[in-house]
Amino acid sequence: LIDHDRTLEEAAILAALSAMLILYGGIVGCGALISLAASGIMIWKLLLPLLLRGVNPIGAAFVTVVALTVVIDLLVAGVSKKTLVAVVGSLLGTLVTCALSVLLTDWLKLDGGDLPYVVPLLSQSAMQVDTRSLYIGMMFLANSGALMDLSMDISVSMEEVHRHKPDISRRALMKSGLLVGRSVLGTMTTTLMLAYSGNYLSMLMYFAGQGTPLTDIINLKYVASQLLNTLVGSFGLAAAAPLTALIATGMYLQKPKPAELRAG
Repeated sequence: LIDHDRTLEEAAILAALSAMLILYGGIVGCGALISLAASGIMIWKLLLPLLLRGVNPIGAAFVTVVALTVVIDLLVAGVSKKTLVAVVGSLLGTLVTCALSVLLTDWLKLDGGDLPYVVPLLSQSAMQVDTRSLYIGMMFLANSGALMDLSMDISVSMEEVHRHKPDISRRALMKSGLLVGRSVLGTMTTTLMLAYSGNYLSMLMYFAGQGTPLTDIINLKYVASQLLNTLVGSFGLAAAAPLTALIATGMYLQKPKPAELRAG
C-alpha cells in the first residue's frame, strides 16, 4: 500500500484544462497543450536519462532547454520570423543565466547539497553526482520558461506593430519593443520571487514564529540557493528583453534585396 489512487482525479483535472485551452485558444490552445505534454516528455525521456547516465548536469540541462525552447515556440507560433526571434532571444537570456549561475554559485559558496532528495539519491545508489553542477543546471532550467514567455511576448508585440505600420522606423520599432519588455519585466520578476518563496512558505512561517533574525535567515544555505535562483532568473529576464527587441528590429525591418527592389 503506497498512497491513495488519484489517477482518475488527475485525469479529470487534465481533461478540464485541455478543454479550457482548446475552447479559449483554438489552434494556439492546442499548441499550448501539446507543448505542455512535450515539456513533460522531454524532461522524463531526455533530461533524466542523460543525468542517470552520468552526463554533466549543466550540459544536459542546456541541451534540454534548447530543445524545449525550439519545440514549444514552434508549437505556439509556427514556422515564422516571430518564432525565430523568440527562440534566439530566449536562448541568449539562457546563456546569461547559465554564466551567472556558475559565477555566483562559487561566489556564494553553494554546493547543491540542499537539493531535494539528493541525499537518498547518493546514499541509495552507486551514482556519482556533482551536486553543484546539478544545482546550476536546475537553476537555468527553472528560469527558462519565464525567458520563453518574455521573448515571445516581445516578438509577437513587435510583429503586430510592424504589421499595422510597415513603414515604421527602426528607432520607433525598437522603442516599442523596449517598452513592452519593461512592462513585462516588472511582473515577471515578481512572478519568479513569488513562485520560489511560495514553495518555502512553511519554512518562512517557522523562522518568523521563532523570531529568527533576517540576517540569519538569508545566510542559510537553502534560503540563499532559492534567493540566488530568483536573482539569476531576473538577470536573465533583464538581458533577454533588450536583446529580443534588438533581434526583432533587425528581423522585421530587413532591407529588401536588389531583386525585390527591381520587382517593385
